Amino acid sequence: MDVRTLALRRFILVALVIPAVVAGVGTAVQVIAVPGLGETVAVHWNAAGDPDGFAPAWTQPLMTVGIGFGVPALIALPALPGLRRGAGGPTYRLLGATATWTSIFVVTIFTWTTLAQTGGASADAVAIGRILVSALLIALAAGIGAWFAQPAVAARPLHARSVAPLPIEAHEHAVWVKVSTMTPVAMWALWASAALLLLAGGLMVIQQAEAGWIVAIVGVVMVVAVGATTTFRVAVTEAGMRVRSVWGVPRFGVAAADVQQVQVIEVNPMGEFGGWGVRAAPGRLGVVLRSGEAIKVTRRGGKSLLVTVDDAATGAALLESYARRAASDLDA
Repeated sequence: MDVRTLALRRFILVALVIPAVVAGVGTAVQVIAVPGLGETVAVHWNAAGDPDGFAPAWTQPLMTVGIGFGVPALIALPALPGLRRGAGGPTYRLLGATATWTSIFVVTIFTWTTLAQTGGASADAVAIGRILVSALLIALAAGIGAWFAQPAVAARPLHARSVAPLPIEAHEHAVWVKVSTMTPVAMWALWASAALLLLAGGLMVIQQAEAGWIVAIVGVVMVVAVGATTTFRVAVTEAGMRVRSVWGVPRFGVAAADVQQVQVIEVNPMGEFGGWGVRAAPGRLGVVLRSGEAIKVTRRGGKSLLVTVDDAATGAALLESYARRAASDLDA
């Protein structure tokens, strides 16, 4: 078995199988404990350790399934296509370890606090501080183990190629326009995450939890961010290349006169950029919505702008033509 196949199998183990087992066991334990609980149980404690949020007892196992397995699944599923294609890099190992950590941390807290309230025990007697610290340490140890359980696989180098200029006469003007949209799997994962935050925030507000409005506001912000960063219009004109969100912002661009090099490059979002969306790093900015072809434009100052888009070769060739025309005009 080659190392990339092993990495895929280990990732599935730590990111999906282990969270499913942990969430299943925790849920089963809680369901068994429900008859020994009151109609409502404490689900939130304030900084002083006093219970300040309550919900029906049946919501605990429900939330355990939703968060204990649902969140790790949202973390892991978008990464699987890249791993199946043989991609690598530390980002994948981190995602797998994070999925394990999240599941164990959440399920431990939910299960422990549920069992602590059985048999008529008061929620005031729940040692929430000790439970949180213990859950954190257990989850951290499991996450570290999940990291080392996955083999280290180097990210494959980006395959880039230069393009010949598109043949256009000096008096001719051409425009190339495409819409770049995030893959359905990634789009689903982001919208589901936003919906989960809104749902969690709504439930916390109903339960009068202190952080409810904060979680709800974060959910709203995420909805706006997802809407603004998952579909972009890419245009190449005589002025240069412009990349603009369908919401109008954010927007990026490179003037034709500022172009030093234009390339078509094969991109793996998770391996090279750590995920999808607008990705910034020292010296480069990427609008990375899917795997595959992208236009990479290097400015004269050395910084680059990269955008994944269909028919990248044509757009790059036209931009190369305009860049050369702009350079000739400057020399003249």
